[in-house]
Amino acid sequence: MCLLGIALGVHARYPVVVAANRDEFFHRPAAPAEFWPDLDILAGRDLDKGGTWMGLSRRGSLAAITNFRDPSRRHPAPRSRGLLVRDCLTTTDDAATLAARAVATGDQYDGFNLLVADHGGVWFASNRGGSTRLDAGIHAISNGG
Repeated sequence: MCLLGIALGVHARYPVVVAANRDEFFHRPAAPAEFWPDLDILAGRDLDKGGTWMGLSRRGSLAAITNFRDPSRRHPAPRSRGLLVRDCLTTTDDAATLAARAVATGDQYDGFNLLVADHGGVWFASNRGGSTRLDAGIHAISNGG
């Protein structure tokens, strides 16, 4: 199970703390986090589909995703969910806009829970439940609702 934990405004020295694990099929090839030579982001890379599960941009944005496990609604989606994260990291749009866009275009992907952040705030978005701005506190995002 993929998990994302984020602490906002709970530590005096570190205003944002993120902890995550990626639980993926062992046979799916991936590269470790590094600056991508073709894009201005720091992230691991899905060598099968070209996206990523979590990363940072040099402009100060963060994006991360968990797959929403729902076998009853699985369909062949036209886009990899990792491309959604890559796209969030390579645009100049703010986190609120990206969260809204992820929900609006969510039918292009299998189920996801997305975290997007920039200097203006941190947003959670899902194509199974909309989007919301996260307040200060400790939050956890998994493969479910």
